[in-house]
Amino acid sequence: MCSTGFAVLTPGPSTQPKYVSYLVQCNTFTDRVTAESVGTAYPAIAERRLGSFYVPVPPLPEQTAIVEYLDTKTAKLDAAIAAARCEIELLREYRKRLITDVVTGKVHVREVAA
Repeated sequence: MCSTGFAVLTPGPSTQPKYVSYLVQCNTFTDRVTAESVGTAYPAIAERRLGSFYVPVPPLPEQTAIVEYLDTKTAKLDAAIAAARCEIELLREYRKRLITDVVTGKVHVREVAA
């Protein structure tokens, strides 16, 4: 959650930290935090209220399996996003070069339009 306030969540010995990270990023958790927040100009949730949430905490081996699965899936998404960003940057460079070539007369627009 992005805010000027924060609460520190410290995983216990039977909880994998990265599992907690994924857990608090899921829509179910963030929707609950939003629903439980109070205030209009600066909605916030009290730490004691946040600490009263029940969350699924499976056995450690299952947490590890969930984290490994999500890491694999998000790595694929991250790679796709990186590739898309690279393509966007190349297209921007191409566009900039094309505009420069048209303005300087290296590319004749009339010939291309015909």
